[in-house]
Amino acid sequence: MTCQQFIHYHRDLCIRNIVKERRCGAKTSAGTFCGCDLVNWLIEVGLASDRGEAVIYGDRLVQGGVIQHITDDYEFRDEYLFYRFLQKSPEQSPPAINATTPQQER
Repeated sequence: MTCQQFIHYHRDLCIRNIVKERRCGAKTSAGTFCGCDLVNWLIEVGLASDRGEAVIYGDRLVQGGVIQHITDDYEFRDEYLFYRFLQKSPEQSPPAINATTPQQER
């Protein structure tokens, strides 16, 4: 339930607010965020009342397949570790509209 509500109501705003291109040495990671940034954001928007609660929320997002550590080596932590949002699954995306093109009607 937490993941579905997050995806429906908060995912897009969260991405706009915390996802960035980040450098680690010579490597650049696009579309990532730090665990501590998500913790701060969850508290700022009222989805968690403190850092401990925010870590539990973040861990639920990892377990639910909403986010993952960029190398999939860590569970969710309130640290300077990089995470990314996973692509929406088909059931999370709006249904496709079946439209025919003039060529299909021939």
